Amino acid sequence: MVMCFVPNCRHYSERDSCKFFHFPKTRHEFDKWKKLISRADREPSQHSMVCSCHFPDGKREHGPAVILRSPNTRLLPASDRRLIRGIDPNDPNVKKFRGKPQLARYLGTGADISSFDYRTGKLIPGKLQKNKIRLRNDQIGQGKGKPDLNTSLPIRQTASIFKQPVTKVVNHSSSKVKADPHRAIDQPKQLFWEKRLQGWSASDITEEILKSMDLPKGIQGVGPGWSAETLLSSLASALHTSSSSITGQMSAGVEKNPAIWLNTSQPLCKAFTVTDDDIRKQEERVQSIRKKLEQVLMADILASAEDIVDDESPLPEKMEED
Repeated sequence: MVMCFVPNCRHYSERDSCKFFHFPKTRHEFDKWKKLISRADREPSQHSMVCSCHFPDGKREHGPAVILRSPNTRLLPASDRRLIRGIDPNDPNVKKFRGKPQLARYLGTGADISSFDYRTGKLIPGKLQKNKIRLRNDQIGQGKGKPDLNTSLPIRQTASIFKQPVTKVVNHSSSKVKADPHRAIDQPKQLFWEKRLQGWSASDITEEILKSMDLPKGIQGVGPGWSAETLLSSLASALHTSSSSITGQMSAGVEKNPAIWLNTSQPLCKAFTVTDDDIRKQEERVQSIRKKLEQVLMADILASAEDIVDDESPLPEKMEED
């Protein structure tokens, strides 16, 4: 024999004629029933049962019902179902609601039920006071009006066939946007972008690959998988594209972790210093190349002059008679 789980209800399954329903198996419905039927002595389980006296029309599919203006939303015991504050639950004129949204739809927009606690069936005074304060603040804010943030010039309302310009007067001096000369205009470069130039080489008109120059021994590459071609391409790109001085990678941590300490504005080589001896050797080399170029140009000029003299010389007499 099973007793109804509702407090103060003394109905038994084998003694009374009313039906008994088990608690729902789904978690959502089970929690819903648990909130409606609250007991301090024990917790419900899926084996707990509720008699049909606590359901509208005694049918389980109708679900638990809440009577408007009831002192609480718990399912009423069978002995207390007669009158609640002078309201007969069996009266067909009494409206029953199964949730706060259904109650709000019935009352419409004219009633404020934000402070109504559906579980206890009572109004919360503190929440009602907060709603009044918020409503008062909204009314005060609406009375002040919205700020006019429109900065366009006003339009003259007087009728005139001639255009009358409007002068805008402000209490501050006009300012113009100036370009920031210190801002970097060049786009940022990717790390180790010079490695894309690997495998590329210059060629002459006959499509023969030109021999690349040899770099001084004092210039050493840095970075993962660097080669002489990559180092040469990096130096050439820095000389043609960079406006700052070429010093190499000055950071000491570039050898340990080049991905963090690498300076993209400098070529992929270690820091180097150009001495006076290096400048003197380069000057001597330039002078030597200039002398060789001068000799080649002089030889070409002399050869061109001899060809011109041969073309202007008179023809032999035998060839003229013929």
